[in-house]
Amino acid sequence: MPHLLATPHVTPHIFGYPGKYEEPQDNGLIGKDLEYFSDAGFDMSKIHLKRNAPVAQLYEDAVRYEGAIISSSGALINFSGKKTGRSPKDKRIVYEETSKDDIW
Repeated sequence: MPHLLATPHVTPHIFGYPGKYEEPQDNGLIGKDLEYFSDAGFDMSKIHLKRNAPVAQLYEDAVRYEGAIISSSGALINFSGKKTGRSPKDKRIVYEETSKDDIW
């Protein structure tokens, strides 16, 4: 399925989106938030937040950097890969003292 290069035109003021787009900036995380993401393996020197980005910009970034595609109706489609969620045949139950009486 080919990627569509066109981005849908969105008029921010009609849809109630903020009119001002703040350019990407440093991650803005401090203290425990920064420590949490750093401990999880994120390279915080390469993360930039985009606050109040227009929908069109978000579409473009998703297509360019995340492998998303745009459907014929304009919906953004992204793939999460294999093994998302729980298998319907997964019947494991973890025995726990605090909830043992609540299991059916």
